Amino acid sequence: MENEVSRLQALPENRHKSVKVCFHKEPDSITVAIEDQGKGFNFDKYLRLDEKRVFDTHGRGIITAVHYLTGLTYTPPGNKITIEFNPNNMYSLKQENPHPDFVDQVPSL
Repeated sequence: MENEVSRLQALPENRHKSVKVCFHKEPDSITVAIEDQGKGFNFDKYLRLDEKRVFDTHGRGIITAVHYLTGLTYTPPGNKITIEFNPNNMYSLKQENPHPDFVDQVPSL
């Protein structure tokens, strides 16, 4: 994955692009907004599970995240996402998740 990110960053069309990340913390919520300078993508089709895509090698992360977050919003054209979660519920999130790999991905706060 790191090699692919490095490869994409080195492309002439990406050399001057950046990613903006904003955080906002309240006692019962953390909001993170991530925006890049890309053209975006059609995020609508990834917000619902489609039988036709069940065996695709990609595209299930967004629908999975929707079930664990308090909020997930894409801003058109799809190059900005805002997520919100309750840091006080992170322990129960780890306990209820049926996928063992996800536990390692939940941030410790």
